Amino acid sequence: MTLTLDALFAGPLASHADALQPAQATDVAMPLPALLNPDTLGTLLERFAPGHSSTLRRPLVSEWSRHYFSRLMPPVTATLLLTKQPLALRLEDLSLILDVHGRPHAFRHHGLPQPAVADSALATRVAPLLDAHLSPLIEALAAYARLSPRVFWSNAANYAEWTISTLSSHLSEASAQEAHALVDEPQRPNGSTNPWHRPVTYVERRDAQGRVHRWRRRRICCLRYQIPDTAMCANCPLHTADQDKLAP
Repeated sequence: MTLTLDALFAGPLASHADALQPAQATDVAMPLPALLNPDTLGTLLERFAPGHSSTLRRPLVSEWSRHYFSRLMPPVTATLLLTKQPLALRLEDLSLILDVHGRPHAFRHHGLPQPAVADSALATRVAPLLDAHLSPLIEALAAYARLSPRVFWSNAANYAEWTISTLSSHLSEASAQEAHALVDEPQRPNGSTNPWHRPVTYVERRDAQGRVHRWRRRRICCLRYQIPDTAMCANCPLHTADQDKLAP
């Protein structure tokens, strides 16, 4: 079954329909390269968590990044999968709109998609996102938070994997295999380490009634549970078997 972008954002990814928008002449959006400045990150974190304790910087920066990637990755991944065209996804190609709580809400783009190139392999189309957007951004976030880059890569890859899994039934077998390779293979086609490798695992769990279901579990914790009065993620790897028992 073929799924168009219009149908996509009216269906399984409807909540992300407004997350990727064209730039406007009167825009007040923040250019994404500004996020590489620690002073900018400090200002954004204070807006996101006013008066926070310095001891909470690590989980708060990770949580802010989760909002960022939850808004960025689904529409970008879906568009890359369904249009089969390269997108302008470098930091300098996008700007950011925040909501009233200081959370990333939408991204403005400057002309997308881009003209097709000879090599239209999915890994080639994803490369600018990995190398010229996520890599420098995650390096800056990790340095500011004094937290392992692996946490931020996992935050991003979590949403990429979710989008791929959500859309896989709408792709051809070959396209689905190519998409899953983005999050399954330990190395990228150029031989470098794949920072999106296996962000989640699927585990069988048995509920109180003895019914078995598949649980989507992250491999790396995002530290969200360290923020006071904040619930642990449903797919946190630190979950215990309080309600469910892992199926044998």
